[in-house]
Amino acid sequence: MSPPPVRRTAPLAATSPLAAPLPPVERARRDPRADPPADCLSRRERAVVLALCEGLDRPAIAHRLRRSRSTCDKAISAIYRNTGFGTAHQVVAWAHRIGLFGGASGSSAGPQR
Repeated sequence: MSPPPVRRTAPLAATSPLAAPLPPVERARRDPRADPPADCLSRRERAVVLALCEGLDRPAIAHRLRRSRSTCDKAISAIYRNTGFGTAHQVVAWAHRIGLFGGASGSSAGPQR
């Protein structure tokens, strides 16, 4: 016995609502002049930012946090994505501005507790 013939469907008609292109996705954009809030980061990401503020490189941050280098790299990527910054220098400057490290007054006595 042979299998039933395969039915081929015709392409969607141009008048079909399914053939219409989707509208572009509207993404929320933050004001580039405004600093993102500190709560946009997880506790682990804040620990990585504090280590960056102390001048540690990625292997040293991974060693301090007792995580792999790959995990540390992923946390740094998440920090860049969540804050909208592209370099560690920008993240460190932001952390000082909002008082995450050393306070907004410019003192660099260490992380606030």
